[in-house]
Amino acid sequence: MTLEVSPLPQNELALVSVTSVTSLNPTERRHPLDLNSILLDCIDETFADLFGSRIREAVYDNLERTRSLARDEIPDHLDLFFELLEQIWGKGSKTIGRRIAKKLYSRLGMEFVDIPKFEFADYFLATEMALARRINALDLIPKRDL
Repeated sequence: MTLEVSPLPQNELALVSVTSVTSLNPTERRHPLDLNSILLDCIDETFADLFGSRIREAVYDNLERTRSLARDEIPDHLDLFFELLEQIWGKGSKTIGRRIAKKLYSRLGMEFVDIPKFEFADYFLATEMALARRINALDLIPKRDL
């Protein structure tokens, strides 16, 4: 499934543009357009790419033990997730956040623009806002009677 939308004007927050949203791997258990599921996949892939699956699982285990936060709850508690990353990797957590954001933008067909002083939460908010604007714009398009 592909949803095509036009680019945003250059003066939009975070200079993001949605060009398409494509479905994930057909074997995925989750709905392909569920932003939280896509985010979790991007976090999984980023950690596997950077550190391997054993470190990824250790981070999730630590998050659950120290913050009582399960992996599936990360999208609703990004602040706790990045607190743990900062505790483990210090300033390197910002680089990890940018890598996750780049992967998320790519998965959503959005152009990633590295903005100084932006952190992952800023990029994620910009993503949500851009997608919401596109969904609202699509709702305004008159539907043809078949």
